[in-house]
Amino acid sequence: LQDFTLLEYYCAYWNYEDNMNFTEALIKHVLADVNGGPILKYGETEIDFGQDWERVSFRDLIFRDAGIDINVCKDKESLVSAIKEKNIVIDADINALGRGNLIDQLYKKVSRPSIINPTFVIKHPTDLSPLARMNDDNPLIVDRFQLVVNGWEIINAYSELVDPIDQRE
Repeated sequence: LQDFTLLEYYCAYWNYEDNMNFTEALIKHVLADVNGGPILKYGETEIDFGQDWERVSFRDLIFRDAGIDINVCKDKESLVSAIKEKNIVIDADINALGRGNLIDQLYKKVSRPSIINPTFVIKHPTDLSPLARMNDDNPLIVDRFQLVVNGWEIINAYSELVDPIDQRE
């Protein structure tokens, strides 16, 4: 939109976990000052920002909501097969999407709309996040988070990919 409100910050030497902690504290502080408390009403929906915000992996969300394990579906073909087996209709041409974009469309269809209270979605697949830093313990995921509230992604952040060899690959 042409008119919007934005809070933006950067901090050297922080990773995505530091950013999640600060983001939660910042938004709670802003809501206390602007709203007078942690509860927001959006239409008939009540959103509670006051509790500790859940942190859930991308894989766990999709598995919970669709019964599809994206870690088992290692290529596009097996993922397409699993989606069809579950009778899930993706609102895009699944044949034109790569595995990463297909996973993202699946998440947007089955998981994101059901998230009401602030939730950090973490551990995104590497093929969905090419510019984020790979996780030290698991090269299949990246150090990234999205903050989702009432079905809307309101923040997307990640640890920067700073290794030039990794960037080239």
